[in-house]
Amino acid sequence: PATPDHLSPESLLRGVPVGLGALDSSLRFRWLNPPLGAIFGAPTDSLVGRELAAVLPEAGTDLAARLQASGPAGIAMDHTGPAAAAEGPEAGRSWRITIYPSRGLGGRLDGADLLAVPASPPDAGGGNGPLQERPATPADLIGDERLRSLIESSPNGVLLADESGTIEFANVTAADMFGYSPEELRGLSVEALVPESSRRAHESLRAGFTRTPSVRPMGHGRYLFGQRKDGTVFPLEIGLASFVLGGRRFVSAVLADITARRTAEVGLRESEARLAHALSAARMVAWEWDPEGHSVSWSGNALEVLGEAPRTEEGFLRWLGQQATAVLRAGLAGSQPSSGEVSSQLERRKPSGERVALELEGRVSIDATGRRRVAGVVTDVTRRRRAEDELRQTSETLAALVAASPVAIVLVGNDRTIRLWNRAAERMFGWSAAEVVGGRNPAIPTERTV
Repeated sequence: PATPDHLSPESLLRGVPVGLGALDSSLRFRWLNPPLGAIFGAPTDSLVGRELAAVLPEAGTDLAARLQASGPAGIAMDHTGPAAAAEGPEAGRSWRITIYPSRGLGGRLDGADLLAVPASPPDAGGGNGPLQERPATPADLIGDERLRSLIESSPNGVLLADESGTIEFANVTAADMFGYSPEELRGLSVEALVPESSRRAHESLRAGFTRTPSVRPMGHGRYLFGQRKDGTVFPLEIGLASFVLGGRRFVSAVLADITARRTAEVGLRESEARLAHALSAARMVAWEWDPEGHSVSWSGNALEVLGEAPRTEEGFLRWLGQQATAVLRAGLAGSQPSSGEVSSQLERRKPSGERVALELEGRVSIDATGRRRVAGVVTDVTRRRRAEDELRQTSETLAALVAASPVAIVLVGNDRTIRLWNRAAERMFGWSAAEVVGGRNPAIPTERTV
């Protein structure tokens, strides 16, 4: 068939040989394309309105909570197509299905998007694989209005470009993101949206992606940047997929402006640096124990302060001690996490042989996913203990000197009660310390030390 002069987003979404779908806030299908229906072995119309968990058991019944806690990279899982789907290559094939959360006001989950791609390449000569040519058909244009609404209402930018890098389609979000109108972006090279200093390198990367296409999810571990029409540069997160339609290869890009997130990350790093400095100055170490994951983490100054930082659960609990461990385990098992609070004094020997006095604080808490964790701090109080011991020794020495002094020493408080009465005062005034300390002495009318 002839290649269409203008590619609508509707035909591209329905015609791409990868599974695509949209879920509502109850994680029921709002829409899905025919390839996704074939993967699940059912007509698309029969799946609209059904819960994802009923069609994809691998998603689990707690999918909503996991999506709420997940990042933009979403949740991925493997699925094997039903043997009953014998009319297509989906039969018995393994698929990699990724579910991307969609958020509304306040960051609450209000739906999700679903992408399914083969987990392994199709067999040689095996039909409509995700990177094989599939001619466009009149059926690709069914449901235009619903699909256009889906793309245009997306909170992320969507671009579709051919293998030369020429933009064929851009939704309103992408246009606004770069400061163009959708019409201005059509026919523009994608390099126009890349900072000038990176354009030559981007051409090479794009050519490499075209030669060896793959699905690259958002949040793929690289910081990328875009350039707006006015020349300003901003950080981007980009997801890519390649497909063939009507004998031509295309790349779809989903884009998110992460300026606010990068700003928050910088602020978080600065706060963490200030916290680390404060912890080091206070000779304090933060720790966290994840009993379900059997993992332990420490703040970066643990080795400096403690001389050790047990990373295994077994080593950490041995270091913690039986009494503190018992209290925390009881809190983990109880219905009220607040019952799992511990405060104890420890003495430990560093690998260097130095003995340190420590104060331990810990508490059981429940995180946003309902998982129980234990977090706390350990403070090195060795210097304070030494200072307290020295002060006590000094006080005891001073008290002995006062008691043995040949000079009568009397201390009277502001309320005229006697606080101190040494043996020389007993001899001088005739009253014993037991008789006058804590009481008022008419023999000394004003507060003074004699």
